[in-house]
Amino acid sequence: MSWSTLKVAEILETNVIRQSIGINGFAIQSFSTFGYVMVDLNIRGIRSPTHFHIIDANTFYHLLIGRPWVHRHEAILSTLYQCMKAHRRGRDYNILTSKYPFS
Repeated sequence: MSWSTLKVAEILETNVIRQSIGINGFAIQSFSTFGYVMVDLNIRGIRSPTHFHIIDANTFYHLLIGRPWVHRHEAILSTLYQCMKAHRRGRDYNILTSKYPFS
């Protein structure tokens, strides 16, 4: 999660747990995180506390949901259609990304 996303989501900076780790970016860039924040993430009825690292970088995404979250909620990701599908409590969920994901 970037600082800009943190501010738009109205998460207070005091909620960030200061713990710096190194992250390698897509363009062979290295970043140090400012820490992490626990967010009670609710995506179309799939709700769980989720751990997000905070970085200060210009990103083309708002959040990156990791493999542990995807497996825990038995979700299926589609990069072609920019969506995620899940089946929870007898219901099917189709979760789309932004309306204009590449703009």
